[in-house]
Amino acid sequence: PEALVQQLAPLRELLGLLGVPVIVSDACEADDCIASLAERHRLERPVVILGADKDLKQCLRENVVLWDPAAKDEKITTLEDFRTETGMEPSSWPDYQALVGDSSDNIPGVSKVGPKTALGLIQEFRTLEELFARLAAVPPKVRPKLEGQRDNAMLYRELTRLQTHACSD
Repeated sequence: PEALVQQLAPLRELLGLLGVPVIVSDACEADDCIASLAERHRLERPVVILGADKDLKQCLRENVVLWDPAAKDEKITTLEDFRTETGMEPSSWPDYQALVGDSSDNIPGVSKVGPKTALGLIQEFRTLEELFARLAAVPPKVRPKLEGQRDNAMLYRELTRLQTHACSD
């Protein structure tokens, strides 16, 4: 909206006066820039990613946390929190998202595969490659939902996977 656009220049000026670096990239999306900067700086210092986007969960590492101040109780998620809550590694998050989809990113996911089913599949098989390589080991009730969906699932994963070499500071 035009009202928001008009606020950008004064906001950038304010951030500059406060000494906060502003990075603008026409080469990648903001999430890719955040993921790239987090990956680049996590060994030097603790990194706190401020945001509510589910895709950012794949950035969690030792020394990288997510802070969502808009959540009901101002949620902070660490790597250990994520592992405890999901039973997965952050690197598996795009595989999970590929199965369930993400309406905010217009990714449909695999039809009729919900969060509970997807979580169980990723906990057991860890990656889409392993899941589709061992499709015969998937419970008979779920298997038909996945049959013929390998290419779609792989595409959806690529659409949700954040780039970690996309942005320079």
